[in-house]
Amino acid sequence: MDTNEEIVSSVTLIILGNDLEPSTVSELLDLKPSRSWKRGEEKPLARSTFYDWGGWKRLSPDTNDSVEEKIRFWIGVLEGKEKAFEKIKDNGWRASLDVFYAFTECSTFSVSNDLSKKIGELNLELDFTLHSEERGANQSLQTTSASRRV
Repeated sequence: MDTNEEIVSSVTLIILGNDLEPSTVSELLDLKPSRSWKRGEEKPLARSTFYDWGGWKRLSPDTNDSVEEKIRFWIGVLEGKEKAFEKIKDNGWRASLDVFYAFTECSTFSVSNDLSKKIGELNLELDFTLHSEERGANQSLQTTSASRRV
């Protein structure tokens, strides 16, 4: 996650599905998750509550890169894995790059056309969580499945 006085951001690869099998995702992508779980497993920080779906996520390296550079990192890691993401989608699972972006003042970021195209070619969604904190007010806006509009 990059940090400076005004912006904190991260981009995480996340795959979710009702019957998701984390080991299958790891095999398909030839990657190990930072964290994974199966439907029905107990949540580690909320005892006696259980996951309603399975999940697999991998965090990106902790850098001060821009959001676009962090997405570009993932595209580099995932290039050539188009068939793996087709299988993930065929299993009814949802794969996305989850962008978290927190800021204290007016801020912008963009995703270039070529990068958007590569995200689509991989069958990935692009999800955004935007968080603004100004003058003591705490405001949060979450937008999902933005790749459908890109």
